[in-house]
Amino acid sequence: MKRRLRTLSTFLTFGLLALGCRIASALPEPETAIGLPHDASVDGHRIDWLIKATMLFVVILFAFIGTFTYVNFVLVREPYAVGPMALGFVYFVFLPSIFTTPVAGQFVQRFGTRPTFWCALAVAGIGLPLLLMPRLSAVLTGLVLVGIGTFFAQATATGFVGRAATTDRGSASGIYLACYFFGGLVGSAVLGQLFDRFGWAACVAGIGLSLIVAAVLAVRLKMPAVPAMASAA
Repeated sequence: MKRRLRTLSTFLTFGLLALGCRIASALPEPETAIGLPHDASVDGHRIDWLIKATMLFVVILFAFIGTFTYVNFVLVREPYAVGPMALGFVYFVFLPSIFTTPVAGQFVQRFGTRPTFWCALAVAGIGLPLLLMPRLSAVLTGLVLVGIGTFFAQATATGFVGRAATTDRGSASGIYLACYFFGGLVGSAVLGQLFDRFGWAACVAGIGLSLIVAAVLAVRLKMPAVPAMASAA
């Protein structure tokens, strides 16, 4: 147990360092990439948007990793008793996501970023109660819904970054990816403790809570307004 905690703390440390370095590299220079003179309001606006967005990105993979990491330990137990070979086929639950994720952009264009994101989270949330049922078919259906919802939310968030980051898009995408995978790291640690100490139901409850947090954070998921100085230029 102690060795596991040391390994986990090492991963968390390096994850934090990587995230800090990526954010630091994205901070604006005295002369911005669009050629505007340095202005505190522009910098503050951009940093504020980054903080709001990255908080949301952390939560997405938190829920995804928490679901698909620890459900394996549940499926090999009774009443499911899925064998090692059959357990590998469980990941075919990702197959529907291959067909649904590419249409996320069309949903955003028609309904907007936040409604699309909320709908994706709702789909994932509907799948969570199914993960607690004693029938394998119900659990697999729940995994399909969680996969579709989280992938759809991730695609929506990625598209939002591409549209909102009018400058330094490479840095913005890098920060998004760093926070996305850091959220998965934190999810495996926090939800792992819930699973070990309180069981699968508590882990699913933690996943549901993370989806609620994501929905609340998505209230601010809107295109940043262009500062007056930038517009005048």
